[in-house]
Amino acid sequence: FNFWETLKAYFEEHTDIDFVCRPHPLMFRNFLSCHLITEEEIDDFKKAFAENDNFILDEGGDYEKTLMEADLYIADYSGLLVEEAYIGKPIIYGGSIRHFTSFSKKLNRGMYNVEKPEELIKVLNQLLSGNDPKYEDRMAAVKMLKQNGDSNIGEEIVAEIVKDYRNC
Repeated sequence: FNFWETLKAYFEEHTDIDFVCRPHPLMFRNFLSCHLITEEEIDDFKKAFAENDNFILDEGGDYEKTLMEADLYIADYSGLLVEEAYIGKPIIYGGSIRHFTSFSKKLNRGMYNVEKPEELIKVLNQLLSGNDPKYEDRMAAVKMLKQNGDSNIGEEIVAEIVKDYRNC
C-alpha cells in the first residue's frame, strides 16, 4: 500500500492505461492484522476499482493469464518475483531488498527499484514511453533463470539460502 495513492492518481489521470492489481489472497487480512490499514481503507481501495473503468482488481485463482498480459509489473516483496522476472517484462520494485538472497540480488539487477512516489512515476513514465535502460540486465537475469531450468532449481535456491546464511 506504500504507493497506493500515487498509483490511484496516476491511473485516474491516464485512463488509456489499464491498472490491474493482483493482491495476494491474504493481503487484506494481513494488513488488517498488522494494523497497516483499516476496513474503511480496504473499502475505499475496492471502491476505486469499482468506479474506474481502467482499474481491474484481479482476485481470481489463476494468475498466469494476468502475468502474461501485463506490460510491466509494479511489485513489492512477493513470491511472484521470480515468475515475473522469468517472463522478462520490466519490474518496478518498491520493496526492501535487505531480505534478498544472492540469487534474488542477481535478479534485482534488471529491476527498477523505487523508494519514493516521484521515483515510481518517473520510472513508470519512462517504461510506458518505451525507454527501458535495464532491458539488457533483465535479459541476462532471464537467461540465468532459464539456464537453471534444466537443473533442480529448488536445490539451487536452497544452496543460495544456505550460502547467504553462512555469510551472515
